[in-house]
Amino acid sequence: MKLPALLHPVINTIFPTRPTCPLCHNPHSAWTIGSVPRLCAQCTRDVTQLTVSLCHVCGRSGQGALCSDCQRVAHVFFQARAYAAYEGSVELAIKALKYQGDRRLVPILGDFLVEAFVRFYGDDMAVVPVPMHPIKLKRRGFNQSEELARHLSRRTGLRVVMALKRVSEGSSQTGYSRDERLASLSDAFDFNDELFSVGQRSHEGYHARRIGGRGTDRGRKRPRGEGILGEQVLLIDDVLTTGGTADACAQILFEHGAVSVNVLTVAR
Repeated sequence: MKLPALLHPVINTIFPTRPTCPLCHNPHSAWTIGSVPRLCAQCTRDVTQLTVSLCHVCGRSGQGALCSDCQRVAHVFFQARAYAAYEGSVELAIKALKYQGDRRLVPILGDFLVEAFVRFYGDDMAVVPVPMHPIKLKRRGFNQSEELARHLSRRTGLRVVMALKRVSEGSSQTGYSRDERLASLSDAFDFNDELFSVGQRSHEGYHARRIGGRGTDRGRKRPRGEGILGEQVLLIDDVLTTGGTADACAQILFEHGAVSVNVLTVAR
């Protein structure tokens, strides 16, 4: 017998469904009610964290000092760091978020980003997400970089500044060489004249406790036009590949008064 739809919430409360892993869809070993999505133990073991032997500039694994690319061509940004290698569970999670719209993965990937921030940075910075062109944003419905930046802000109290806008839609850079990516990104970004900040103060206690931040002016509303003048900027994206996008964004940020631009991504 089919139950009326109105009874479904009641039944789910009394007999909760065991939560499943958003990647492999296997149920977790323990039942939890109202918990945030999380990866199962098997999918978590498939995450390769990036912690040691990283290129000092771009964060490429297994390099130390400078990788061959950074020796050949200098980046505009100061340093880039990521939580994990772009493979296995992290690659699947990022693709599921971007191309399948599975928003359950935002807090999972966002927490990865928070852990990487604590590990590699921990200073008071203005958080700037890599923007998406309005046409692509309308088609996808959300900008994953902005979603991750907002999650980082909620967990750390850092101020999010929408300092950039994308002015050319471009095409997918998958399979492009570094030089081809740089050429395709020429004039792709600009400073956002409609600048506003959306940072929050509500999590300053967490930030001060975990990261050592003072929280003196974090989350304050910036006057329109002040933007990133004199700020240390942390550029947020989901994946760093060649660094072409980060360089193009960093160039605009430096031109508008940033004193430093570092990059933080979920994957490298």
